[in-house]
Amino acid sequence: MNASSPQGELSSFEKFPALGLLSLICISIATLGIYTWWWMYSRSVILNNALPPEQRISLHFMHLCLGGFVVTMVLAIALGFQPDNMSMEQTVNILSMVLNIMVIIWVLHFRRGVNYLLGQIKTPYHMNIILTLLFQVFYMQYKLNLIRAHSQIGVM
Repeated sequence: MNASSPQGELSSFEKFPALGLLSLICISIATLGIYTWWWMYSRSVILNNALPPEQRISLHFMHLCLGGFVVTMVLAIALGFQPDNMSMEQTVNILSMVLNIMVIIWVLHFRRGVNYLLGQIKTPYHMNIILTLLFQVFYMQYKLNLIRAHSQIGVM
């Protein structure tokens, strides 16, 4: 248990499902990345339940990201049937760029929420900003697994 945790308890990390990193990578590849969106959404909902209202990730923002992903995927698939449609290609490119920026914001909010639950004193369990941005759900799942494992054996 971390005395500097604002919540006073780290039991909220036990609510995050344990998933092996290799399993996450395989599932993500098999679903062409769709599972990573489900992972972000489902873990964000769990995180929101553990955070005070002012620290939560906006559900509207998460739904906007998911909606943007669906629209972008539908347009990208349609573009495959109309490869000469330059306006659709530009639309897909612009939507993809905006969606990438939104995902970065979402990932950073998730990181902020986890680090808030861990407390202000830096520990090896806090998420590094560079690794979070580079490896996103894979790094976050690794850290959540680490936190769960260590909190269960009483190391924290």
